[in-house]
Amino acid sequence: MLRRASRAVLRAVAPTDAAAWLAGLLCYAYGGDASRLDGLENANPKRYCGYVFQEGDICWNCRTCEADATCVQCDACFQASDHEGHEVFFHKASPNGCCDCGDEEAWALAGCCPLHRRNENETLRDPVSALDAAFAAAARAVLEAARDVLVDCVTDAVLCYEMSMPPPQGGRSRSNSVSSVGSNGEGGDAGEVDPRLATNPHMLAENDGRVHVFIHNDDWHTYDDITTLLRNCFLRGQLAQQLTQRVDAEGQAEVHYNGDHPRLPPVRTLAYARYCLRQIYSAGVIASVATDAQARTALTARVLTEAMMDLAGRNDGLMRMIAEVLAAPNATPAAGVRKAFKSGRLGLEEKVTGCGEPRLAAVEHIVRFREPYLDMFWAHEEGLEIPSTALVLLWVSDPLLPKSVRTALHALVMRLLADTAYFRLKCAEALFAAYPLLADHYAHGVGVYGDSAFDITVQIFTTPSVVEHLCRPGAEQGGTLMHVLLGSLRRAFQVARRQAPLTVALAGVPPEGNWLEHSLFLHSRYHNCGLSDLGHCFRAPGVSAFLLQDGNALGELMRVLAHLHLMDRFKRQVGSHVEYENMHWVSAFNASLAIGDFFISFFKGLLDAAPGGDAPNAEWARLLKQTVAALHRADTQEALAPPQRWGGGDPPRPMPGRAELADSQADYRKFNVLRGENSIHIPFHRLVGLATSAMGGADAARGLSVADVVASANLGLSDVALLCDLPLRNLALSSLTAAHVFRRNGLQFEHMMASYGRPPYCRLLRDPDVRCVQLAFLGLAPHARGFEFGVGLILDKFLVSRFLLEPAASAKELEVGLTEAAHGRGFLGQMGESCLDTIITVATELPAGLEAAVRREVVHALVEQDLPYSGLFKATQVLDEVPEALFAEVVGDVCERTGGERSVFCLKPEFWASYDPSFWHLPRNRHETAMQRVESHYARRKPKAKGKGKSKKAPPRPLAPPMPTCRSGFDAIRNGVLFNDVTFAAVRGALVRALTPRGAGAAA
Repeated sequence: MLRRASRAVLRAVAPTDAAAWLAGLLCYAYGGDASRLDGLENANPKRYCGYVFQEGDICWNCRTCEADATCVQCDACFQASDHEGHEVFFHKASPNGCCDCGDEEAWALAGCCPLHRRNENETLRDPVSALDAAFAAAARAVLEAARDVLVDCVTDAVLCYEMSMPPPQGGRSRSNSVSSVGSNGEGGDAGEVDPRLATNPHMLAENDGRVHVFIHNDDWHTYDDITTLLRNCFLRGQLAQQLTQRVDAEGQAEVHYNGDHPRLPPVRTLAYARYCLRQIYSAGVIASVATDAQARTALTARVLTEAMMDLAGRNDGLMRMIAEVLAAPNATPAAGVRKAFKSGRLGLEEKVTGCGEPRLAAVEHIVRFREPYLDMFWAHEEGLEIPSTALVLLWVSDPLLPKSVRTALHALVMRLLADTAYFRLKCAEALFAAYPLLADHYAHGVGVYGDSAFDITVQIFTTPSVVEHLCRPGAEQGGTLMHVLLGSLRRAFQVARRQAPLTVALAGVPPEGNWLEHSLFLHSRYHNCGLSDLGHCFRAPGVSAFLLQDGNALGELMRVLAHLHLMDRFKRQVGSHVEYENMHWVSAFNASLAIGDFFISFFKGLLDAAPGGDAPNAEWARLLKQTVAALHRADTQEALAPPQRWGGGDPPRPMPGRAELADSQADYRKFNVLRGENSIHIPFHRLVGLATSAMGGADAARGLSVADVVASANLGLSDVALLCDLPLRNLALSSLTAAHVFRRNGLQFEHMMASYGRPPYCRLLRDPDVRCVQLAFLGLAPHARGFEFGVGLILDKFLVSRFLLEPAASAKELEVGLTEAAHGRGFLGQMGESCLDTIITVATELPAGLEAAVRREVVHALVEQDLPYSGLFKATQVLDEVPEALFAEVVGDVCERTGGERSVFCLKPEFWASYDPSFWHLPRNRHETAMQRVESHYARRKPKAKGKGKSKKAPPRPLAPPMPTCRSGFDAIRNGVLFNDVTFAAVRGALVRALTPRGAGAAA
């Protein structure tokens, strides 16, 4: 009875009075005295801060106490805590974060403030049990009623976005297709759709008030787009600009003109709404239609949500009760109780199962805001069905809620997350059920970066116990968390490929690359379609291993990478210069960098969880084997050159297409990068390369052996050739671009290739390519003449096989055979040099321990120039995360501080001999500067001879230092690459050409 009465009251009162009425009804057991709420006692001490940061708040990180970099303390908790001797720093917070003080999964107990630090042997009581029994019973009934009203408000808000409406003059529309919306604003009905879909009740002639048309913010349209749209709705220029600014600031704005217009129906009428919607739908802008009553409903939803948040902050018993009510199954839809949820925009319809429990099921078609408007819904094909709870409904409806309601709901969730014992897991389960739908709408352009549900998912997916629970096999819907997140990301990329903008194909712009113009790539929206949350999950111990153990999730990862494999293809421009320099490369570049960061997070989590023994090697071998298998599938579909067979004759001189190993045959691709299509985006190889870096840099105590991993993966020679192929092409392309052979492809192309090979981007692009080649060479080590084949591949990809191995051949004739264009020739000499430099890099820059790598970076940075402490630390950013203590130790060992006003660090004299002229993280121009400084250093230190006018010669010194140390197992690469017949022949050929006089026919 109380629940029914409370529903009626909360629906009837003015929205501004709903909070007061809710408080009074909660105290029904106390005669409606709301002041009794202030006297409620907590059952337990508050052991979790949970303060929600506002814009500009000070928050603190502590490297000693935090579980990961996302964990912070508010300023009040930090000042009350003991962080003596800890590495701490502060920054200004952005909204939606919260203080982790007291959360033992996020912050060390010793670093918590006294208020939130749990005492030893402290036991917690059920917070609801501490409340008076009569009060608790009445309060639960009232909160359930408030939940029903809130769910009704959400249902009504979602219905405001439905496209379907009765045709003008009450007749049936002649077309039943959504695409009948007039694209030119003339004629047609504004969105008559399949009658099976939900209709918009606010577009009925007998609605409950004036009709308001709202347009909503998105990341797709510019200011000019929205202003032009509003002008088409006959809004004057100044008003159109004001409403555009309101859309950006407030998330929505009503479309209306001032005064009367002789050619238009009056504002806020059905006729004007239909006119505006024709313009809005044709522009692909998100729109909703509401009446005065619905505006009051939205206000009620916001007030009730804020009231619940206030109640949750007053007492832990009320917080738990609100959490339980929101997580419980919704009441069965019935008259006077609540409406059934149905949305064509969200593709969901509420159904009641045989046991009377409501469930949300996907419908056959979903209505999109952009073409194709009526779309077959993948969720229906996959049989998506999720629980119908208030939490689930709030998650799935989040993109379509008014900004004020959405902000209030996010704040409520953040407040309730303080209930770490109950709500955090329930909230995560609801998000897990709704995540594929949320990501799908975001991929289709619904939702704004910085104002969506994805802004608070970090609070859930960085909790180890929650992530581990969702990663266990047997999850209710959609597999494990890894499978759900990767599946959401894969579908997002499918959306971009399917809805590629119809750009006119121009010279040098392959039409298949148009999908990189999709907003998913232009605005990097794929981060919020699973990629960022996967990175958050990998911070939890052991979660990376779940991905390897889940075959379905690993398969989804390979399908995700297949979408990005060889994207943004290009060919060498011949004839005239490129007429239009597109910016596809920026979108592709950003995607590759994002995937690279994802790989690093994954491998870091895998290493942190790896026990000793044989198990780690088996896991990494399984990953390598799966990746190579997926690469073979992608290579079959995307082959850029026919395969060649290595199986008869001597080792490849100069890679004629057939050569012999004593025990195997290998298929490889003979490819001329100057004639064919190329792409520097090879995620499968980057996965292998970054895995090699992670394994090579791991401590020996982890029990990892790269050689054992390669042996366990049982790679064949064709696998090895495939792993070498595309990375070597990329390295050759980088060298050819430096030789200006691709000059006619435009300045943007040169920017792309320069970024590929230079810090800091080379960490995720060029360096993994080299690592992939090095791992492939480990697969060649067991074969008697395997390294000769590997070096032959390098010569072949760099187009210098005959140039170096047949020094008597004419360089000009060789170039004519390699490229059909006369311009850009004369490159073979520089390519020969680059090829030999690549061989040196493969043999020299092998994986080593982190300390050795940091030392090498610091030394070469200081050889080039003296630097301040911040400049030195920036030089190490090309590596993985470097602990501050390790960096300070290296700096103290190899550097000394100069005096003067501008104190900087310089290299100690004994370390100048460590300079390596082929160090891969210094470009050629910086090496030239470094070499000049080296010569100046030794010139200053040259001993003076006795006697006037005499000088003493400096002792001879080697041009290059001894090779740096490397991890055990990689020594075989170093010896095999440098000491084989093909390498010796290539070096001999280079010397012959260097010493041959120009004009003798064999000059470079």
